[in-house]
Amino acid sequence: MLALVLSLIALNLTQLLYRLTLPTDGWVMTGTSINPEVIYQTNLAGGASLLQPADQLLAVGGVPVIQYRPGVRPADWVPGQTVQITVLRMGETLTVAVPVLHWTWQDWWRYSTVNVDQLVGRVSALFLLGVALFTFFRRPGDPAARALLAWLGGFFALNLSRSLPGGLTTRFDELGFWSNFLFSYGTFVTPFGPALLSLALVFPRPKTIVRRHPWLALAPYVIGALWLVVVIASGQLILAFVSTLLVVLAAIISLLHSALTMRETVSRAQLQWGIGGLVLGLLVTLLAFAPVFGWVTGSWAPVLLSSFNVGFTLMGVALSVAILRYRLFDIDVIIRRTLLYTVLTGLLAAVYFGIVVVLQIVLRTLTGQGQSQLATVVSTLAIAALFVPLRRRVQAFIDRRFYRHKYDTARILSVFSANVRDDVDLDDLTRRMLAVVEETMQPMTVGIWLRPPPTLTASRWRSGPESAGTRQPV
Repeated sequence: MLALVLSLIALNLTQLLYRLTLPTDGWVMTGTSINPEVIYQTNLAGGASLLQPADQLLAVGGVPVIQYRPGVRPADWVPGQTVQITVLRMGETLTVAVPVLHWTWQDWWRYSTVNVDQLVGRVSALFLLGVALFTFFRRPGDPAARALLAWLGGFFALNLSRSLPGGLTTRFDELGFWSNFLFSYGTFVTPFGPALLSLALVFPRPKTIVRRHPWLALAPYVIGALWLVVVIASGQLILAFVSTLLVVLAAIISLLHSALTMRETVSRAQLQWGIGGLVLGLLVTLLAFAPVFGWVTGSWAPVLLSSFNVGFTLMGVALSVAILRYRLFDIDVIIRRTLLYTVLTGLLAAVYFGIVVVLQIVLRTLTGQGQSQLATVVSTLAIAALFVPLRRRVQAFIDRRFYRHKYDTARILSVFSANVRDDVDLDDLTRRMLAVVEETMQPMTVGIWLRPPPTLTASRWRSGPESAGTRQPV
């Protein structure tokens, strides 16, 4: 598995080096299979042209872009020359001359730091590759560690492939187009997606059917390769994202099945880490769909896009901890604290803004002023006064609703402590203690051993002149 992952990374690096030799207009563009409008975003290479951010690409060399088949290029698409590009700017169609040049390593570095999304992507990909290699070398014989290496290694390869803009650079070169397709969209289909499903089949230990038929752990990769053929034949890039979504759902179902069927303490502790991290990471990655579908634009779009990498990092780290050191932290405590402070923050925010709005309306009615600092001060003081009692109530509700066993245990022990504080009857105290242990700990058997009272096992002797050398007990 290590050799396959390193080979995939080497192929992506080779593709990146090849794209550095291709002609380019030097701009970063937006546009996906979901939102196909090609919009100029950033002049990365810095070539002098009349293009502006937010220009929509319409045609190159007088030919609409959609009419160019992959590999077909305009005659002027040669480094050192200029090409005529037609764009739509604020409802007006314009044709401007754009210089054609090569990408440089400075451009690659600039693109990696052009916005928060790109920077977070590079850092998270490198970090997760280190996590995967560390987990693999610590647990080389664990199938889950090998599957995690394939999954996170595919993520690193995918990020490496996208570390240079595509756009016209790859569209006007046939080899560049197909290599970018295979190492970008193709990586989603296999090995990125199948590795997650394979991981779900062998984590925290292989399922019974996988132990009987080990080849089933490799079946997702075969299915992914066949699906990639379907994507290439149909030309529908959206199918790559659909397949990834289906694989994620299948992996979640597999993990839930493991949670219902595996009863060992170690396996359940690992599943808590794995499922908890996967669910939390998926919730964070969902934020990235807002700018992808065009629901959020402007400066917030790169921030929300980076949530995909943040969520993926949470998933990778949680799975690594589950495989290596599931006892490093008490996952129940983490989940409990997360629920507590998430609910508490939401309630306090609602109270704060509610008080501000109400006081602003009241003060505007009384004083006629539009804004008042008094509302902010009063709201802040109210939040400070509510924090502790509200935290206690939220904690009590969470314990009763989600941690009933621990809540009952604490309540039973508290009642027991109050009842036996003045109890001097040994038989009654013993009976109550056994009942509490059975109710809270639920052991298979329970007994109590009373230490016998100490007996005189040795005598102290004293000697003196009056004893004439004899010893008498004290």
